[in-house]
Amino acid sequence: MVLRDSLNDKSLIRMIDSAEIVSFDVFDTLLLRVVNTPEAIFSCLGEYFGMKDYEAFRVQMQIEASTKAENELGWPHPTFDQIYDYIKSQESTPYDELGIDWDEVRNTELQMERDALKLNPEIKKVYDYAVSQGKKVIAVSDMYLEDDFLKEVLEDNGYKFAAIYDSANVHKTKWVGDLYEHVLATEKIAGPNLVHIGDNESSDYEIASRYGINAYHYKSNIAIEDKTPHNVCVGYGAANIVYKEAPSFWNRFGARVGGPLYLGLMQWFMKELENKQYNKIYFLARDGYNLYHLFKKFTNLPVEYLYTSRRALMLAHITQLDDDALRVLPPFQHGQTIRDALDIIEMTDLYSDCIDKMGYSSLDDPILYDDIATGRFKKIYLYHEEEFLARCAKEREAAKKYFEEIGFYDGDSVVFDCGWNGSSQHFMDKFLDATGYMYNNRYLYTGIINTAKSRVQLENKDFKAYLFDYDNNLDIQERVSDSIILLELFFSSPEHSVYNYMDGNVVFDESDSEDMFKAKMLEGIEAFMDVAYDFVNKYNIQVGRDDSIVELLRFIEHPTNEEAIMVGDLPYDDAFAKREGMEIKIASLTREQYDKGILLEMIWIPGFFKRDDLDVGLKKLMCYHNGWKLEDYLLDDDDSDEKELSEEEKLYRSDAKKADYEDNSYTKWYKKHYSVTKPYVKQDYEPLISVVVPVYNVEEYQLRECIDSIVGQTYPNWELYLVDDNSSWEEVRDVLRSYEDNPKINVIYRKENGHISKATNDGIFASSGEFIAFMDCDDYIEERTLAEMVYYLNEHPDTDFVYSDEDKVTEHGRDVYNPFFKPDWSPDTILSVMYTNHLAIYRRQIVCDIGGLRTE
Repeated sequence: MVLRDSLNDKSLIRMIDSAEIVSFDVFDTLLLRVVNTPEAIFSCLGEYFGMKDYEAFRVQMQIEASTKAENELGWPHPTFDQIYDYIKSQESTPYDELGIDWDEVRNTELQMERDALKLNPEIKKVYDYAVSQGKKVIAVSDMYLEDDFLKEVLEDNGYKFAAIYDSANVHKTKWVGDLYEHVLATEKIAGPNLVHIGDNESSDYEIASRYGINAYHYKSNIAIEDKTPHNVCVGYGAANIVYKEAPSFWNRFGARVGGPLYLGLMQWFMKELENKQYNKIYFLARDGYNLYHLFKKFTNLPVEYLYTSRRALMLAHITQLDDDALRVLPPFQHGQTIRDALDIIEMTDLYSDCIDKMGYSSLDDPILYDDIATGRFKKIYLYHEEEFLARCAKEREAAKKYFEEIGFYDGDSVVFDCGWNGSSQHFMDKFLDATGYMYNNRYLYTGIINTAKSRVQLENKDFKAYLFDYDNNLDIQERVSDSIILLELFFSSPEHSVYNYMDGNVVFDESDSEDMFKAKMLEGIEAFMDVAYDFVNKYNIQVGRDDSIVELLRFIEHPTNEEAIMVGDLPYDDAFAKREGMEIKIASLTREQYDKGILLEMIWIPGFFKRDDLDVGLKKLMCYHNGWKLEDYLLDDDDSDEKELSEEEKLYRSDAKKADYEDNSYTKWYKKHYSVTKPYVKQDYEPLISVVVPVYNVEEYQLRECIDSIVGQTYPNWELYLVDDNSSWEEVRDVLRSYEDNPKINVIYRKENGHISKATNDGIFASSGEFIAFMDCDDYIEERTLAEMVYYLNEHPDTDFVYSDEDKVTEHGRDVYNPFFKPDWSPDTILSVMYTNHLAIYRRQIVCDIGGLRTE
């Protein structure tokens, strides 16, 4: 018989072969617990009976009962019944008001222990080998549970022993050593002829060895290291059981990280279904693949796997080419070419004849991913609008046929999607509205990110999210938002993504990969649920949201080296972000990619730095570019100062401040010119500049950053008009109200939404400045912006119009990355690119003479 690798050493084989008797420890050796620790049973028991802090109470009662047993009987510890007799003898307990029946608690604890104990498949192979070799097998245990209970549980799990030596019956213990003396005497055997296998290094190995016993230390929990504390009583216990037979990293990873996540998610989902009327539950491909399979396996609810995707409904939901439709069309990623963008929606043939009209020379021209460049590109869709909409209608009819065939049009539904921005719900609702759908849908999500996009797409929609949404649990969202792709690993499938539909059939996008590691992850998740699901449901153990993501957050923020390498080498597989000839990975970066500025924001930073197989020099470049300290990433929090460093790391640490990389010349230039405040120099001509900012449904931090950047201008003679265009987000008005006391700030609250031109005009005609500056509510300006413009006006007093350069910043303004250095006035350039709008000032008289901005 071949034993599992962790036990397949010749010394154990020889020990068993040469022994007459093979002895096994019981708990954490022959049997494993679903719960994390032995005492976690008490926590579960307390939750079941509503007894707060029962674990601490139960432990204390056991300690006191042990003292009594030792003083009165000379026993090392009490039996299980003696513990409960002692509890019942108390004059009072913290739970008297609950009317607790202690006999019921006792019986429930015994049954809970029985349900929590599972066969250890790793040790079962050792047991089977010993039996096959004709060895006498016995069990030796330090435990207050008596041998009749142990015999039943062991036999239930496929073990039969010639004898069970239990400290609760013999009143001797392994940790003292007299239980080993008793075993040797009773079995009439010398120590070297008995092999004892157990997980406790002291009582099962060191003390047994003192009695001449051939002891073997079995490291029961070696599979799971670097434990993060769990509040819920299941997690490591269930994962450790799965680890014993998990054939691959992905099985173990799915069990350890994904198992608790899905356990909590399923409990939440089931509660959300209570007292709700629905025809069927639909799980959207591919995000709902795992949860669909778990519902099929563990429930009898009416479920259906709905093959769809953003791409499958992107065209199907469009009935007119309005601003909303243009907003959701490609491009979707910096660096995509025109061909990349058009190929996503199969429109390359339709528009290849008009790219020159948009100022492009080739389908292979890249599209800058900013408002100006993408807006310029998307106008191309208007050139063949009739044919474009005809193709949308064709895709809509094909999609409707598929939705009809799976029964979606038969009644109200519950729909699951992992979420993030709510795009699937937005597309589906528009598609269903366009196809005569008569019922209502309720969407359940893993999480919805707090973005302007999600708020717009989900406004007045019926949905709930498990982990976070744009109003709740923002602390969790902040911890995962930069690495959302890691959360998506647990909400995907090994299948190809859905491209569209044809004659009621699903058409798959075979250009993407079938990722079989995802099937392995699901196997691990299912194995975890096999172990834990019935147990937590039987005893009504609630796996809270925070408890379910302990391992997920640990993985995202503090991965193991194995996790960093295995997950980091996965491709960043987003069909909307594909670029020809460029393979991008989650936490692996080449020097070529770095030099091109590829995905410096998207990379999984903790995973990247945790990896021990990547070049330290590249890690230095990343640190320098982003202003990080390399030492914060090279060592884990628990590493000591004495950790051995490579010569390259030592050199960097001793000379880090002298690092000077010419590859980042723009970053260096920016920091050099904008890191030091330059005071304003008083001028002869200091006109009042009216800054007009139309405001509508913007993130609070962006709006505050915008306003504060104006308030912080070194040029003093300005006024600010903030025009709220009837925002539906109450927090927007809360922010605006907080600035009303500033005498230089004027806030206008419109009664109806008139869009950007009407809102801006309200500000124009209310203002009194000689010049007007137009500014978006999610932009900010450098502190000497207005000063520089006034300097120019003093040199050129007849100037009516001044514009400036601009730049893009990463989220929360962490870094600049896409400067737009504009030319002097260029009639040719202005015909192809609207380059003067951010930021510019205009002489107010001219603006008013032409009637302000066009509103039609």
